[in-house]
Amino acid sequence: MHQAIANSPMDGPATCCGRPRQECPNPAAHSTAGEDRDLVDALLHSEIYREFQHAFGEATGLPVALCSAAPERTPRRRKSKSPFCAMISTRKDGCAFCQKMSERLSRAATRKTATLDCAFGLTETAVPIRLGERVIAFLRVGQVFRFQPTSTRFDRAVRQLTTSALNGASRRFRSAYFKTPVVTEHKYRSIVKMLDLYARYFAVLANQIATRRTRHEPPMVVRAREFIRQNHGEKLSLTVVARAVGMSRFHFCKVFKKATGTNFTAHLARVRVESAQSLLLDPHLRVSEVAFHAGFQSLAHFNRVFRRIAGESPTAWRAHLPACPTP
Repeated sequence: MHQAIANSPMDGPATCCGRPRQECPNPAAHSTAGEDRDLVDALLHSEIYREFQHAFGEATGLPVALCSAAPERTPRRRKSKSPFCAMISTRKDGCAFCQKMSERLSRAATRKTATLDCAFGLTETAVPIRLGERVIAFLRVGQVFRFQPTSTRFDRAVRQLTTSALNGASRRFRSAYFKTPVVTEHKYRSIVKMLDLYARYFAVLANQIATRRTRHEPPMVVRAREFIRQNHGEKLSLTVVARAVGMSRFHFCKVFKKATGTNFTAHLARVRVESAQSLLLDPHLRVSEVAFHAGFQSLAHFNRVFRRIAGESPTAWRAHLPACPTP
């Protein structure tokens, strides 16, 4: 079981998809993916992440991996803690199982933290790291058993491999299988909870990096962002914002998308949801009041957009907040 780890710089200005950028059918999408890979690469090489990775391994005995959510040009295998996973990943048929597991886990974790068991019974978890409304990376941990391995379970697992894959290696497979780390259910839940907390921290760090980079945006885009931030509670439209920064609607739409990697509607939704999250900290405000203060015209629309961006309903998000002490 393995996952590509971000290790590529942001796409250069001349090419996209390995061909001239002007020939790419969707250059905006690849530009965003390149920026996301660049952000994840910055996190990977930060001193904070290296210290966290070391401390996490020392505390839990498990490796943690920061994996890009964007497609990689030169994917690199993640180091396996489980000797059984290491052996499986070298086999053609076993690697197919691992790849399928990795894809299932990434899809499941686009909304919230996901924990799955692979075809061989090993558990793995992916915790999403978000930049606004999109997932840019995952914290991955696992390749462990949450039960004691037995001969029956081993026989059931290896029956999924072709006979040719086991020729001369049956004893080594068995030895590796029984050397797989075993983590109790209670301890594993605590480990995942720890990763949830760190994922939020790395999301803040990624946002800070992205914000520093936006200082190089065109002045009109900077003014537009500020106008949206100050007026997101009002009824805003693309035309209103474009007029406020002195641009035509068409030109503003083009420049904003090129500079930010997202369109006006998606950016406005993210700003409003972030505002709503701050308002939800006030226990005296009803969810409906939060929705209208943040700029949403209906509670149904607010619930739909909030769930799409935050991965859960406003009520569920508020329920996860720590209770404030009574004065």
